Amino acid sequence: MGLTSPPNRTTIRPTVGISGGFLAVMLAVEFLDEFIFGANEAAWPLIRDDLLLTYAQIGILLSIPRLISNLVEPTIGILADVWKRRVLILGGGIVFTFSLVMISQSTGYIFLLLAFCMFGPASGAFVSVSQATMMDADSRRHEQNMARWTFAGSLGVVAGPLALGAAVWVGYGWRQLYILFALLAVALIIRLRRYPLDRINISHSIDTEKQPGIIDGFRTAMGALRQKEVLRWLVLLEFSDLTLDVLLSFLALYFVDVAGFSSS
Repeated sequence: MGLTSPPNRTTIRPTVGISGGFLAVMLAVEFLDEFIFGANEAAWPLIRDDLLLTYAQIGILLSIPRLISNLVEPTIGILADVWKRRVLILGGGIVFTFSLVMISQSTGYIFLLLAFCMFGPASGAFVSVSQATMMDADSRRHEQNMARWTFAGSLGVVAGPLALGAAVWVGYGWRQLYILFALLAVALIIRLRRYPLDRINISHSIDTEKQPGIIDGFRTAMGALRQKEVLRWLVLLEFSDLTLDVLLSFLALYFVDVAGFSSS
């Protein structure tokens, strides 16, 4: 779907509009990801008591999967620019779903650690590439679509603890809630299969004589890392993740262990 141009010329692919259905399913992907995150952070006292975890083990469960994601996700992002986004999104969604089932069936610390290590990179492929695809679908409305994406995620974070509380109130637990998450992920994957994700145009400039390959992608990424502005935002992002994600993970444990609230 690119524009024709003379040889050795650089052109920009046109963007396509976003249908209401496509936008809705993409926002649902973000909602589900943050829905799971919100519920998981509130569920740590229940998970800890069920699997008899120590604070050290919880710290490892929060840090090792994050480190693995930081190593794997840049490659996923590069592949999203130069390879098949449909494979990344749908494949990531399948692993995403499988890891949710693994979490729900965890019988101990090691099994849960393996499940979380799978979940992080799978979320990068399923959710982050979906976000990039939604943004590339209409470059004229980046700000509006990012606002929608952020709003959907914010709703998910708030709904997660409420869903966990409702599940406990009716006699279920965190395991049954993760099964529900897996079913919702399957429903989204089925919906996503209807859209031509590989035909959503990348909004940056490309050389029409030669499609960028994986080596070109890594070169571009390394070039970006040499920019001070990119490094500054990377550092700020890590500090943001530390305060908004990691410390938040211990908040429910604090309320139960220090403030004296009941985990159920």
